[in-house]
Amino acid sequence: MVKSSSVVFMLFLALSELQLASAVIQQHSTWGSRRPNKKNLLMCITGQLRRLELETKIKNYVEVNQAMGHSVDIIAILDNTAKPRSVNFAHNSSFSSASSASFTTIREVRAKLQPLVNNLRIKSFSQPAEPVVPAWYGDFVRAKSFVTSSERVQMHVRQLTSIEHCYYEMIDLEFHKGRRYDMVLRIRDDGYIMKPIKPLNVGHRSSSEEVLVVANECDSWGGVNDKALLVDRMAAKVAFTHPLRALYVDREGTLSEGRNYNNPETLMAGIFEKAGIKVVQDFDLVAVSSLRSGMYEGVERCLELCKFGGCWRTKNMDWSSVPPPCPHQEGRSC
Repeated sequence: MVKSSSVVFMLFLALSELQLASAVIQQHSTWGSRRPNKKNLLMCITGQLRRLELETKIKNYVEVNQAMGHSVDIIAILDNTAKPRSVNFAHNSSFSSASSASFTTIREVRAKLQPLVNNLRIKSFSQPAEPVVPAWYGDFVRAKSFVTSSERVQMHVRQLTSIEHCYYEMIDLEFHKGRRYDMVLRIRDDGYIMKPIKPLNVGHRSSSEEVLVVANECDSWGGVNDKALLVDRMAAKVAFTHPLRALYVDREGTLSEGRNYNNPETLMAGIFEKAGIKVVQDFDLVAVSSLRSGMYEGVERCLELCKFGGCWRTKNMDWSSVPPPCPHQEGRSC
């Protein structure tokens, strides 16, 4: 039985969305003319505290957009586990000690970010320890060197739970501000932004025009690279809440047919296809990879650039200005 407090919370969120929509309708005729070139932006960071990278997120999203006159807020949903999880290393490996972590407490993260933005929400969120593995999905997800298929699926579910949690925090923040965001950058804890990420020039438009999601085309693994997504606000509910819905509640109603769903990338692609959301995959718009700190012997920091010679190297990028590609050690492959 669902607890009454949970029902009240969900009713509050639904009411908040209705009230916010009413406020948006009232402002409909004045928003575009009042601030035609200024965007209301959000960065949503999800994942594990001890894997958190902030340097490039601040430089290439917060500061670059503020310099253009845009407003930038931040929501961070972070699990403060002492032993970060990874599908690429055993949970009891030396990496789990997180000796290379830049942050070990929420207070440190708040001190770093609070002076930079008007609105900051950091939530210490304990990801589910043993989430149920959806059989239909788990049957297609392959094991890796250090994790079984089921363990890998559970890690996917933990990520998706944090992402959905961020969506509801965003709704609440919009309600208190009385204004919707124009675009949201959803990025993982270890996401390393190699180039400035700026809002798309979408402005105000009719509902008949296409909603956009932008992703990096490298390492898309047959779908949409989910390490970072630049999401038009109109697509946020689908991007943030439909993955869990697809896994547990309404597979047929949220996923397109004809795909082999075996990773988060294919899951995201099927969700956007079903919802009729156009996805633009362009490295220059969302140049993001995963930063690995202290994960490889003798390598302080490196970027997870799978198939580097096939996709990444072809991009217009000064690769000497960022950490090097990670070596493939311990029998591991991407």
